[in-house]
Amino acid sequence: MEFIRENILLNKLIIVDGIGKCGKSIMLDLISSFRSVEKKDFNPFLEYIGLAYKYNKISIDMATAILKTEMDSELYNNMIGRYINTRLSDDTSLYKYHSPAKYIERSLAQDGPVVSKKVLAENPIYLCWSHDLINKSDIIFHAFESRLEWIYLNRRPIDIIYEWNKKNYSQRMSKDPTEMQYSIKYQNTCVPEVALGWEQEFLDISPDERTVKMIHTYFKWNREALFKKQDYSNLHVINFEDLVTQPLREIEKLKQIIGNKPLPCIDKILLSANCPRIINEHEYEERETNIKKNISKKYADLISEIKLMYEDIKQLATFSIEKNAINN
Repeated sequence: MEFIRENILLNKLIIVDGIGKCGKSIMLDLISSFRSVEKKDFNPFLEYIGLAYKYNKISIDMATAILKTEMDSELYNNMIGRYINTRLSDDTSLYKYHSPAKYIERSLAQDGPVVSKKVLAENPIYLCWSHDLINKSDIIFHAFESRLEWIYLNRRPIDIIYEWNKKNYSQRMSKDPTEMQYSIKYQNTCVPEVALGWEQEFLDISPDERTVKMIHTYFKWNREALFKKQDYSNLHVINFEDLVTQPLREIEKLKQIIGNKPLPCIDKILLSANCPRIINEHEYEERETNIKKNISKKYADLISEIKLMYEDIKQLATFSIEKNAINN
């Protein structure tokens, strides 16, 4: 028996990916201001199916069928205004989209087979984000093929480490029941998947050192995956620092990727995000100094390695520009 889904509702999917706290919110807000782009969403099944396939816990046919079916379900629900989030503070809140009335009107419209005709007429672009999905993305690219555009956001590591420490991520993972990372069993306890291969170290080191090691691991995994897929025409790397300092140039890239133009509301989004901005290098250096005060030399050296990996990934942003020029 083989699972399959042949009749696809999805028109186009954009996934914005990167390490947690890399600045995806700004990117998502900008993309959602383009014509035909839906409000931004977060779909955990992408990460969980990607994880299961990476570790051979699910067959390729089952994984592909689930991804296609679930994504079609998400688009269908969007098209009829179902399950709309009205929690004001959430990133996925209806009220953080520029035209909330669009989904209220949809909730009053007809559902059923007529939705497929509506999709064909409107060509909606489904937008979502993920965390470090690129390192388990083989099945995602396989499932969605030419319907997929993948945008990976690369950010300088010190700012990411700083934000993680503020949120106490390294102390919460595998401990806090409101933290939803998948864990792996180790002896008589558990650790997050990112600690695979250094489980005891994860348990023994300080929270600040644990943060550095986790971000080092994610940078390593993500860099390997990005270089493996660097020739994919639907994979695009954008640097956060370029996005916030030269947003108009990056918006031109987005026009090529999305295939549409932004709505006038993009100006308000840029203003709200303080873009363009001047990056405070003194603040960056201060953050690095303070981070290194609380970790041993071993983990300070890892920061140097992360910086090199950031620069490696940064080069792929230039390569992405060249790919887009060739494809267009």
